[in-house]
Amino acid sequence: MRTFSVTTTEEPFYVPTEPTQGPRPGIQLLALPSVDAVAKLAAEALLQGCLETPRRPLGLATGRTMAPVYAALATLVRERPPEEQAILRQHWCSFNLDEYVGLGPQSPGSFASEMRQLLCHPLGIHPDRVHLPDGLAADPAKEAHRYGEAMALAGGV
Repeated sequence: MRTFSVTTTEEPFYVPTEPTQGPRPGIQLLALPSVDAVAKLAAEALLQGCLETPRRPLGLATGRTMAPVYAALATLVRERPPEEQAILRQHWCSFNLDEYVGLGPQSPGSFASEMRQLLCHPLGIHPDRVHLPDGLAADPAKEAHRYGEAMALAGGV
């Protein structure tokens, strides 16, 4: 798998990260003209990952950076044939990076709430398919371990 880093500079360029065989080793840095272009490229990569077989869970984040990516993903999904949309919804599985300790999934400031608003509702994905740590767990370290095990059982991200 090639690793991409996206920026809004003028020209694509390559930064070698380790000796490899082939014409373009390392991380490929892509220059795109706008945030929307970066969001669309990231959304296309997410969609491709969702539709590949065998399917593996996605690792996702929240916050301002991801909001345009999820909006672009919703647009791309709406453009797909209905049968592909149904497959995506049926097989969706993602694990988020984190959650605030002390906030439950129904708390307006929680990442779970943000994912329902930015991802689940626009894509028609059931919230049970978008996994986040339990911010209300009595023992956050134990919850982190449980969450890691759940992610591993699902096939990793």
